Formats: sequence, structure tokens, C-alpha cells
Amino acid sequence: MGLTAAQIIAKADLKYPNARLESEKLYDINDLNKRLFREFKIPTADSFEVLAGQSAYPTGIDVEKFISVVIDGHEYRPKQLVASATYASRYFTNLGGFTILHPEPTTDGTMTVYYYGTPQVVSSPSDVPSLHEDYHMIFVYYLCQQAAEEQRDYDVSNVFITRYNDIEKEIMKEFQDPEVITITNESGW
Repeated sequence: MGLTAAQIIAKADLKYPNARLESEKLYDINDLNKRLFREFKIPTADSFEVLAGQSAYPTGIDVEKFISVVIDGHEYRPKQLVASATYASRYFTNLGGFTILHPEPTTDGTMTVYYYGTPQVVSSPSDVPSLHEDYHMIFVYYLCQQAAEEQRDYDVSNVFITRYNDIEKEIMKEFQDPEVITITNESGW
């Protein structure tokens, strides 16, 4: 489940005691969370029920954030029209927050949409940042670094920056931009 904002703040205060307000620390957690999601394009997914005969589904996901769609275990990308022996050619488009499947499904099923996520706002100490729990210590080091810098304790600040950078490098390795997909066959237009 990961660390709550209160646990992150408590760990940071143990590592570098300071008089910063909880509201300032929550702001810093949110600021870092947003920056990491924007910088590393961290993927997430939502599932939707697919109904036979219905082609449009309200997903509310921005076009720029889409990665792919998986319907009953088969992955589709925009304008992917290459059929296989086991499933028919299908592609999807996104228009105004709706995902539109082409052709429309003939059976009920499940559609999972993969997209670049947007972090949830951490508004109370009981909230958990959206970043994967394996990387929650980055928030602790960031809060410590911010507190040390405010107190002009630059030597200690550099220690926390180094630890922060180590975790950021791990995040960078996991969430690198995906390969560019080249469409080789667009027959059927």
C-alpha cells in the first residue's frame, strides 16, 4: 500500500528535525508527485465493461495520454489494423473523452485502457501518494532536502539530494518512454 503522507512526514522529521508546517510538507509531496508523473510519464490503467453493439465508451482520458487498449487479452493501438488468425482487425480512437472501438464489439467483454497517469492530490495526512510504493522514500528525502535548504544547511541538503537522485534514477529506468510504434499495414481503410 505504501506510505501515507503522515508516515512520510514522520520519517522525514526523524531524519532531519525541522519546524516546517504540515501544510508546507503536503504541498511539497504533491509538487514532487506531479513533477515525477509529468517527467517520467508513469503509466496506469482502468478497466471498462464492453457491450456487444456499443462502440463508444466514456473513459474521460485525454488523447495525449493514451498508450493502448486491451480487449479480452488482445492489445490494440491507434490505427492497428493487422488481423491475426485468432482475432479480427480492430482499432480505437479517442474523441472528447470517449474511446471509440472500430468495428463495434459483437460480444460482451472487458476493455482495459493503458494511459499515462495523473497523480491524485494528497490533501490529508492519511492519503497515499500515487507514485508506486517502492519509490515512496523519494518523498522523505525530498522533504529533508527542502528543510535543510531552508535552514541553509547545504552540506546536509547535498546528502539528501544524492539519496533523492538515486531513487529518481531507479524511477527513470523503470518508466522510460516506450518505443515508437511503426504501423506497417493499414489495409482496410
